[in-house]
Amino acid sequence: MSIIESVKNYLESCPDLSGKAININYLSPERDSFSIDNVPKNPVVKRYSDGESLMQFCFLMAGRSVYDSDAYENMQISQFFESFEGWIERQNSLKILPDLSDLGLTPVAIEVTKSGTVYDTARTSARFQIEARLLYRKKN
Repeated sequence: MSIIESVKNYLESCPDLSGKAININYLSPERDSFSIDNVPKNPVVKRYSDGESLMQFCFLMAGRSVYDSDAYENMQISQFFESFEGWIERQNSLKILPDLSDLGLTPVAIEVTKSGTVYDTARTSARFQIEARLLYRKKN
């Protein structure tokens, strides 16, 4: 299993994503589709003298939704952002983190690093995304 697969499995437990298919590095053009996309950033946050490192896996949680001039539909997107970010914060404070044990890694925290934003608006749909990162320890 890879880190991105572990994050995918973890996010599938979010009530806001219940029953939704989550792809990896592919956002379908269909509405109500989701994807976890890699964000290229330096994975090393800090190296310790004992050989251990604090690492990060940065990702986007992207989705496609209905988008038009209807304030109700657009409010639904905003509510999803707030709810998803709140879920991440609660999980983090409870130390309920992605399982990295198969990889020999120790999860430390998961956090939203950039609040939800709407991108690529078209006539009937829009891509929205939230940037996040998983911090973990790695023994070298």
